[in-house]
Amino acid sequence: MSLVLVLVLVAPGAAEGAGQQTPPAAPGQTVEAGADAELTGPTRGESHARLLGLENDAFEEEAARLCAESTGFGPLEAILLRAGGTSPPGIPASRVERRVDERTDARDWIGGELQGGDTEARWRSFLKAHVTWNAAVAGGDLEMCLAALRAYAGLRDDTLGGDIAKNLKVRNPRVLAATRQALFDLYGRWFEDEAEWSDYDVTCRTAGAHAHLLSLEEERIRLWMMLLAERPLRLEEIFATLRDSDARARAARQFSTSVIDNELPLEEAVALLNKLLVSEIDATVFHALAEAAVGLVQGLSPNSPIVGSVRESLLATAEDENQEREYLSGAVLVALARLPWSENGGGDDAIASGIDKAATVFTKIEPPLFDPDQTLASLAAIRSLAGQGDGTVVLAGGVLDKVVGLLSDEFKSDEVRIAAAKTLPFVFDESEMVGHVKKELARPNTSSALLYELLGELRRAHLEFDPESEEALSLLETLREHLDDPNTDVRASALDLLASKNLSTLYEKRTELQAGWILDDLIERLGEEESADLQSVLLSLLERDASASVMKKLIQSRGVHVLAISGPRILNELVTMLGTYGNGQLMLAASKIVEDDTVMARADAEAQARIATKEVETRRARLEAALGLVTSLDAQKVAALTAAEHALIVSWAIELRGRVGAPDPKEPPVHLKRVTDVHLAQVGSELPEDIKAWHAAMLHGDLFRIDPEHGTEPALDAFAKALDLATGPDERAVRLDRARFLHAAGMRSEAFADYDALFGYLDNAIAVESWFELADLRALAELSTWNASVAVGEGRPTPADAARRAFDAVLAVVKSDPWKQEPERRRVEDLRLVVEYALASGDEPRLQGADALFRDLPDEMDETTEIKGDPLWKDLALLHHGDLLESALLLAKRAEAEVAGGTGDGGSPQAEQNPGGGS
Repeated sequence: MSLVLVLVLVAPGAAEGAGQQTPPAAPGQTVEAGADAELTGPTRGESHARLLGLENDAFEEEAARLCAESTGFGPLEAILLRAGGTSPPGIPASRVERRVDERTDARDWIGGELQGGDTEARWRSFLKAHVTWNAAVAGGDLEMCLAALRAYAGLRDDTLGGDIAKNLKVRNPRVLAATRQALFDLYGRWFEDEAEWSDYDVTCRTAGAHAHLLSLEEERIRLWMMLLAERPLRLEEIFATLRDSDARARAARQFSTSVIDNELPLEEAVALLNKLLVSEIDATVFHALAEAAVGLVQGLSPNSPIVGSVRESLLATAEDENQEREYLSGAVLVALARLPWSENGGGDDAIASGIDKAATVFTKIEPPLFDPDQTLASLAAIRSLAGQGDGTVVLAGGVLDKVVGLLSDEFKSDEVRIAAAKTLPFVFDESEMVGHVKKELARPNTSSALLYELLGELRRAHLEFDPESEEALSLLETLREHLDDPNTDVRASALDLLASKNLSTLYEKRTELQAGWILDDLIERLGEEESADLQSVLLSLLERDASASVMKKLIQSRGVHVLAISGPRILNELVTMLGTYGNGQLMLAASKIVEDDTVMARADAEAQARIATKEVETRRARLEAALGLVTSLDAQKVAALTAAEHALIVSWAIELRGRVGAPDPKEPPVHLKRVTDVHLAQVGSELPEDIKAWHAAMLHGDLFRIDPEHGTEPALDAFAKALDLATGPDERAVRLDRARFLHAAGMRSEAFADYDALFGYLDNAIAVESWFELADLRALAELSTWNASVAVGEGRPTPADAARRAFDAVLAVVKSDPWKQEPERRRVEDLRLVVEYALASGDEPRLQGADALFRDLPDEMDETTEIKGDPLWKDLALLHHGDLLESALLLAKRAEAEVAGGTGDGGSPQAEQNPGGGS
């Protein structure tokens, strides 16, 4: 059985006759003449919507625009309602503060308009028409009259004092109370009737007199509050004496604390509050009294007579037959939601009875015009009560259309519509709720926040459908529409709902036709989705229906590339699913994972740059993933590969090899032996023989590093063949790779021969750093000194010769751009080696080259030391000054030794030809 409640709200323009404005008298017109005038511009509701949420300068600017473009009174009415608004019961303290700021903004605006200029007469005429209550003339707009009285009094402008005083003869208790409060705010004294006002001495209306009277009132309030703290049961007397509504509300809030502090009988205190509750007409004071009463009975048994008396007093207010206090229904509802209720039983104290009574009260709530806070507080209260029940209580008839109307009212704020959506589970049973939620989901221009809440209500419901039913199909279609929502949270909610257990049967049993378009949408969505979390959900949904056809569609989509460049987590999930379900398509899948630029044509410039960056960052991981996939191919699938596909696999392995350097023996690539033994042998004429031999040499070399038992012969034989076939730059590239292999294999003499030959060629041909990597240059330096120490026979290099070659190699290291990104300690060591090799060479140009590296190095260094220029040691100076200074001092001592007795070598012809150090 559904929970039912009734909601009555004034939609924008409803009180105005579907947008018709209620005009007060314009300057020089009677009210009747103003009513006949043709008025244009935004209505009250439209004006309120445009001002909603604006503060300070933004509010002033929009208010000025509204008034300038209007000859009607809609903007003035919206501003006045804001300036004279109050805070309804049950709203958060933060919202109360916000409303105070909003009132201040609006009053400041009106006050500025009354300071002269073209608009002053218009505003004064407008205010004059509303501060005096006359149902026939003002259209019976009670809220406008009350707002005008509150706002005008807050401006401290008494020009319309006489017009306000006319209300003292009005019988409406709310108007009468608001009039007396407004006159007090203006003049600092209370007037009982119009005659008392007429006898008032106008000579007393001075700023000084007003301030003095207000200070006397404040002192009187302070003394009564002191008395209340000691004698709380005199609250009724204090209420009769204190006329100010804020003071009486303050006294009501203090009352419960005073009762507890003085340990007074609870029954007597609550009885006093009940007496005041049934006669109070001010909403703020009533709410304070109700809060005090509820606070005192918290913790008591729900069937306690004291609790029952509070319940009766509250309901008596809402059930007033004369309907004079129905405007207090909001405060009654908030208080009812906080009262203790029994979980079981059928008495008045039972939660079922409480929900029923609350629904009755709820039907009578008519929030002030354009005030969503009252609606929000009332909806929250009814949900709080209904949430305590078991969902079997019928609240009241007629609520279905009311709540749905509120939810579907596009003029209402998102907050109100979301609150209505949250109320749906307490109004409908779940099967009925789905239909209304689907309808709202399908509306155009629904905000992301509301869509998210609606989808959330579906997700929280325990939905069960016949998967073949139209209802199930309709729900899936509705969810499908929101898979492309620009808001990530909405997409997430829709996908989460599709992935929930509640809808699992729709995936297990739906027809093939349904499966087709749902899966197609999910696959297409993968090509657009950038959120890694949502990509993961999409993959899990596809995995439910994993089949050859599904995998084929996925692999052929651009979504594979989007997933592959998203990051390691999603790439691993993709590869796992493809490896499990896509054996027949693995080669194609691997190609899609590796390839770049598949979505560039569809993207704007910013997206292209983002995609290109991701492609570079994920290239290595994608190569590894692709090779992992093809390695898992069974023998039959491998046999079906073309020579071009084999060549493509080999190219991936070679590219990956260049990206990772030498493979780590602890984690050998699983693909390496497969590529070398199977794919490389099947490339046919797709690769030239010299390139095939070169690739074979590198791959066999990597296999040896992983497993020394593989031996060096396969790599050496392949390198020899590649060198025989290669010419020009290709020959040098093959030789460099062989030098690296030989050095890693411990074949130092052969490695030195290759490195030395290449370095000698590059000395006078190509910039060294454009060809060698830093590891190559360091290896050459190490091998040069080693070779001099072990070489024998004619032509053996001297230690000085080896030092020259080593110096040239290390100097090329420190002068290369990549060196600047090396670790600090490594760079300091390289600078030390430059000095060591320069001294060992005895070559004056090289010594001078080393000297130049340390030029301007100070003897002492701290944070304030100024460094000239941009020397190579600049960012190393502070932390490693001692090491640098030690190297510089070694060079200085060499100079001193020369003065004393000269060097032992004196240079070389090579040094004369290449004074810069060979680079």
